Amino acid sequence: MQALCLLGQALSFCSDWLTEMGYGQETCTVYEDNSSCVIQSAGDHQSSKSAHYRRDQATVEELVRSGKMWVQHCPSHLNVADIGTKIVKPISQYEFLTDKLAGYDTDLHMSHEMQKLINSALVVMPIESVDALLAYTRSGEQGR
Repeated sequence: MQALCLLGQALSFCSDWLTEMGYGQETCTVYEDNSSCVIQSAGDHQSSKSAHYRRDQATVEELVRSGKMWVQHCPSHLNVADIGTKIVKPISQYEFLTDKLAGYDTDLHMSHEMQKLINSALVVMPIESVDALLAYTRSGEQGR
């Protein structure tokens, strides 16, 4: 939680700076492999064991509530940061993570909730339908 708080402070600075430069930043998704940290970032959980970092937790909760940051769970086997923090075994897992880090594997991990939201909001239309929609829109613009 303490590292997430430091990241949130840096993220807040960068987001404000980009906004001042004219490049407004919306919510930034942060991937976290610690599920307890993800739960606590939403303000859903406080325990006696988390009393020593309660201030950091409040800072993260405020960043999440204000919309500057969204904390998303990332399973440990997909966490690219593990390459720099621990020995990754077996070698196939190491190669998988290095491919993700180098950009060879561009698949983005999404939670089931996020995938359901995108599927419900995203409408895929056949090309013929898109062409018909564009033709209809252009004919309406010419009639004005």
